[in-house]
Amino acid sequence: MKQRLKPTKRKLVSVISKIYNSPMGFISPVIVRFKMLFQGLCYHKIEWDDSLPEPLLLKLKQLLTDLEAKPLGLARHCTTSDLGGKARFMRFCDASLKAYTAVVYSENCNKEIVLKTTKTRVSPFMSQTISRLELLGAVLLHGRFFVLRPA
Repeated sequence: MKQRLKPTKRKLVSVISKIYNSPMGFISPVIVRFKMLFQGLCYHKIEWDDSLPEPLLLKLKQLLTDLEAKPLGLARHCTTSDLGGKARFMRFCDASLKAYTAVVYSENCNKEIVLKTTKTRVSPFMSQTISRLELLGAVLLHGRFFVLRPA
């Protein structure tokens, strides 16, 4: 009979690290939720091999339930001919007290909007203003846009 494994902080990190996120960060919005849960464990000073408290265990179960693998098809390259000879990129960043993000989209000649790259980060423990977190999002956006440089 299999012994049921107790969920611990160490096992949570193991699960998070096994979720593959491409260098372009297409599933960053999924992974950031797990990172926020991990940050909560650190905030509550849970040791690496201690069992997760019931409220955090319920959150983990909900995240795992929400995590369902589906086929994902995305354009991996972008040329100016795809965009009607003129490259048009739209860049956005946003922040909340829990996380901040940066995304880059492109628009092709058919006026279709395509996600090109995304990056998320969990907000720091220390109390930050939304303005400061928005600035961190802008810095993140600057770095993400240069991922798209011509090869």
